[in-house]
Amino acid sequence: MINIFRNEQSLSEANKGEIKDAIKRLFTLSTNDYGYYLFLVLSVIITTAGLMVKSAPVIIGGMIIAPILTPMLACGLAVFLLEFKGFVHALTIVLISVVIAFVLSSAMTFTVMFIEPEAAVFEYSQALVSPGLYILIAFSAGIAGAFAFVKSHLSSSISGVAVSASLMPPLCSIGIGAVLKNDVLVRDSLTIFLLNVFGIVLASAVVFWILGFWKERKFEEKTAEKVNDKD
Repeated sequence: MINIFRNEQSLSEANKGEIKDAIKRLFTLSTNDYGYYLFLVLSVIITTAGLMVKSAPVIIGGMIIAPILTPMLACGLAVFLLEFKGFVHALTIVLISVVIAFVLSSAMTFTVMFIEPEAAVFEYSQALVSPGLYILIAFSAGIAGAFAFVKSHLSSSISGVAVSASLMPPLCSIGIGAVLKNDVLVRDSLTIFLLNVFGIVLASAVVFWILGFWKERKFEEKTAEKVNDKD
C-alpha cells in the first residue's frame, strides 16, 4: 500500500527554529517601512475600484496583496504572550493602516462623484448578514493564517487566507459610505471589519498557544524591542 502521507512533524507542534522564524517575520513584516505601505495603498486602490465597478475578480486581487493580515497575527501573538510592547507596535500598524484605507477610499469616491456623478458607486451596499457568521469566517481564516505563517510547507496558502479573511472590502466600504453619507453602509462595514479583526486575533492567539510559542516569550520581547527601536 502506498503511503500518501509524509512522515513529518505534527501540525500541532512547532520546533524552536519555526517559532523564532515566525516571530521574526511577524514583527519585521509588521513595521513602518515603505514596502508595507506601498502594498497597502495599492490594495486599497484596487479594492475600492473593484467595489465601485462591482468586479469580484478585482476585489479579490486587492485582497490578495493586502499586507494588513500580518500585523493582526502579530497582535494575536502579543495578546497570547501578554507582551505589551509587541501588542502596541502591531496595533499601531493596524490603526495607521485603517486611517490610510479610510482616507484613500474616501478620496477615490469623492473624485468619482465629482468626475462622474452618475457612477454605479451610488448603488453599492455592504449588507451585514450575520455577526456570528463573520466571526466564524474570520476565526477560521485566523487559524489558517497562523499555521501558514509558522509551517513553511503551508506558506503558499497565505494569499488564500487574505481573501477568506475579507479585511479590505469592509474597510474600504467605510470610506465609500462616509462620502456617500450612507450611515448604514458605514455602520455595517465597520462592524464587519471589527468582527473580522476580533476573529483573526483570537484564532491566531489560540494557534500560537497550541504550537507552544510561550516557550519563546523572551525572544518575542527582544524582537519587539528591536523593531520598536528601528521605528
